[in-house]
Amino acid sequence: MAQILVVDDEAAIRHLVSAALANFGHECTSAPDAAAARALLKQHTFELVISDVNMPGEWGLDFIAHVVEAYPDTATLILSVLDNPAVAQKALDLGVYGYVVKPFDIFSLQINVESALKRRELEIANRLYREDLEKLVELRTRELKRQREDYATLVKNLPCVVYKGLRDWTIIFVSDQIRNITGYSSEVFLSGEKRWIECLLQEDVPVVKSSIREAMSLDGTFVREYRIKDASGQIRWIQDRGRIIFSENRKIDHVSGVLFDITNYKEGQKALQRAKKEWEQTFDAVPALIVVTDTDSR
Repeated sequence: MAQILVVDDEAAIRHLVSAALANFGHECTSAPDAAAARALLKQHTFELVISDVNMPGEWGLDFIAHVVEAYPDTATLILSVLDNPAVAQKALDLGVYGYVVKPFDIFSLQINVESALKRRELEIANRLYREDLEKLVELRTRELKRQREDYATLVKNLPCVVYKGLRDWTIIFVSDQIRNITGYSSEVFLSGEKRWIECLLQEDVPVVKSSIREAMSLDGTFVREYRIKDASGQIRWIQDRGRIIFSENRKIDHVSGVLFDITNYKEGQKALQRAKKEWEQTFDAVPALIVVTDTDSR
């Protein structure tokens, strides 16, 4: 059962329409003009407003325009003796759900009323769906923003460089720590001004390419060490840990991974080897037997 407001200055029409709609299972309230109808709308909720056009006081279409704007969940229907295409078009432009011309038959009225009520239900459901979808999108957007911020914070605090590169050695993502390793800003690489292969020492390029071929023959993961020349011309050792991401045809789509500056480690290894060699040479030069034993003389 729908709550319907019938607005018409003719009492006979109000009674006829109300009686017919009651037979259809609806509950009707009637008003003789727009002013009385406005007062009723403030007091009650109606699913449908059926209004005449020519009424004393406020014109019917102006009243309908008010209903459409102030009560967007209320359907509107015109019931008028005016069989004027211009008036009908104006009513449709306002957003009315139907236009019934007097005199009318009860069956036509029923069809228009049920159609208007059904359309109202669909539009409300559609609006609620859009609102829910907008809320979901907003919630998801906030979550994605939070995740990006968390990821950015994580990447910023990692003791390494996070990167994503293409098969032509251009870099499409790199963390700001790249400046600490290369002396170049991330924008230099992201803009395409400099490709990563241009930083490598030429004698190490074959080793790097060989590691790519080996990774492609396995699961795509790799760990490789090579040297680069930074912006000041200094040589640095890099440990590159990553994975090759393949396209559907087993071609390289992109490579992602992390870079560690292991220059100090490599220099420490060299110093250790150098100290070991010097220690061995020193004791080899001593003209006596030197042994190291434990407490059991072994």
